Amino acid sequence: MAAARYSSDVLQMFYGPITEEENRKLPQALQPDQVLAYDRFILTQTNFQEWLRIWRMAVSSENPNTKDLLVFARENKEKFTDLVEKETQKLRSVKVSFGLQVKFSIERNGETEHMEHYFREKELHVFKRHDEELINQKFDEFIERTKGEIESWSERGSGWEVEMIDTAYVNVAWYQPLRGGTYLPLPANLEKKKAIINVQNRDNECLKWALRAALFPPQDGKNPQRPSKYPVNDGINYEGIDFPTPVKHIDKPEAKNKNLAINVFGWESNGVIVHRISKKEANVRRINLMLIESGIKQHYCYVKRVSALLFDQTKNSNTKHYCMMCLKCYYDQKYEFFVLTIFLKYKYILLTVQSFKSKFVREVQLF
Repeated sequence: MAAARYSSDVLQMFYGPITEEENRKLPQALQPDQVLAYDRFILTQTNFQEWLRIWRMAVSSENPNTKDLLVFARENKEKFTDLVEKETQKLRSVKVSFGLQVKFSIERNGETEHMEHYFREKELHVFKRHDEELINQKFDEFIERTKGEIESWSERGSGWEVEMIDTAYVNVAWYQPLRGGTYLPLPANLEKKKAIINVQNRDNECLKWALRAALFPPQDGKNPQRPSKYPVNDGINYEGIDFPTPVKHIDKPEAKNKNLAINVFGWESNGVIVHRISKKEANVRRINLMLIESGIKQHYCYVKRVSALLFDQTKNSNTKHYCMMCLKCYYDQKYEFFVLTIFLKYKYILLTVQSFKSKFVREVQLF
């Protein structure tokens, strides 16, 4: 991938698809920097009204350490991280990816052949001010992944060897979520279930408000839809979390908060669907969220009553009890239900011990 090859696809990689209406609402262009170089990095390209900024560092061929990726990273890590910190100070919130252009060579029939490969990150990182520790962590992870790719390539017997690290890139995009909140009213049939608390937030952080509704129910029990009913300092670590937050990124707040286990339901064709079931230990309380969508806008709500939400998923009208780790439905008036989670490496086994006082138990697997 050449450094100068940028088009609207690059903008979409950082910001996602942008409609004409949304494009008119986007922020004004940034003022170009007076200083176009920073500690051996040169600002080689700005695009899309200065939103996308490509920093490039040419590596000297005279440097004896350019063949060893780990030595190169150790010598230059501070240059990478300082540059990203500088951009966060200027832009407040940015999306960043690191890249390395590496030259390879191979001996064939008495001649030396050369090739270049561009190593880049598949996922972009969102950094804000004072995220120094996270920036360092993500740079180290990029170096480890790149090293692993090179080693895997060599182990397969390709014969290509690293000749030198030629160029380093830091791609920076100014990140500012589209203006306007993510609040959406509940669909009529979903609202009738009386199972959802839908906080009427005016920002893009509906995930925060849905979690707060679960963790801090109003003491007077009144007006749970009002943001003013919940504390802003909720004790949850949101470092590095992108807002609005897609379902595939729910792993991040779970990983940063050991006491969070989040299930996500959805609403489609007037029925409940399942987006995500947490794989955390059984002793971690499950927080059930509902994700409703309208066009490109998405909004999280808190599912206060799962039994009410899923009541009409089966034709049986008896009281239903659900296991939040496997979504099995159990019918019985009096029951005891225990779930023991046993972890083995990266997989877990659910051992379900059931003891029911009635002689007959009907069990239905919903999903």
